[in-house]
Amino acid sequence: MRLKDLRQQFVEVSGRYDLLEETDEGRSTAKADFFINAGSRMLDQKVTAKHVQMGVITIFVPPDMQTVQLPNCWQVHEVWGMPPDGSGVRRRLHEVRENSYFHGFFHHAHRHAFPSYKPHHGFYHGMGYPYGIPGHYAVLTTRNEKQLEDLRALSANVPANYMETGEWNSSIISLELYPKFHGQFDIEVKGKFFSPYLTHDDDTNIWSQAYPMLLVKAACYALETVYRNTEGARDWLNSIQMDLTDIEQMDVETDVRRFSVMEG
Repeated sequence: MRLKDLRQQFVEVSGRYDLLEETDEGRSTAKADFFINAGSRMLDQKVTAKHVQMGVITIFVPPDMQTVQLPNCWQVHEVWGMPPDGSGVRRRLHEVRENSYFHGFFHHAHRHAFPSYKPHHGFYHGMGYPYGIPGHYAVLTTRNEKQLEDLRALSANVPANYMETGEWNSSIISLELYPKFHGQFDIEVKGKFFSPYLTHDDDTNIWSQAYPMLLVKAACYALETVYRNTEGARDWLNSIQMDLTDIEQMDVETDVRRFSVMEG
């Protein structure tokens, strides 16, 4: 269901037609969209079904770019690297954890002395890795703090001069790739993602497409909590939890069937 249709269902179910305001420039939908997106984020945080949470994104990494933003991602499971033209072999990158020796190696005196990759003879080569694609990554929470511009990257902060946009904030995670590579390549990130915000009339996400009524209920719950209507909020939450339980049971049944089928 598109946001335009979802918005209409929300105001009809809630009875709050005033959330669609008439202005001199036409009808304003900002108030209704605020509660719909709040409901979508609440469902993201409550659901445990993998088919709703899991996703894959492919990001092009230009030359000399070492820090990559992951929009809507809140947990990284796997990172794969590959040449941008599709040639060559995909390779899985290894995570550098904060408490590991390798993490300290890159973040201290030896970090800038570590050799970087360069394109060689039409393909990527270096450090013994196929195609020279960086072999390691660290997960960072990024903050656009100008006073950190001259500092090396920390586990919770990235120098502001790595940023190409002013929209970075503490709710966004990114990857720092090691070693630095002077060529271009793609990375494929598998992980758990928040549903994208709905802003335009034709926008959709997993909730509006697969479970539109559940998203309407979640928007109504968000509305009731703002007005501190405890009973109304509790009723909506009970209904939402029942729907989420059914979704999660379907996910469990799918897993059981997949792992209980004998091969041969």
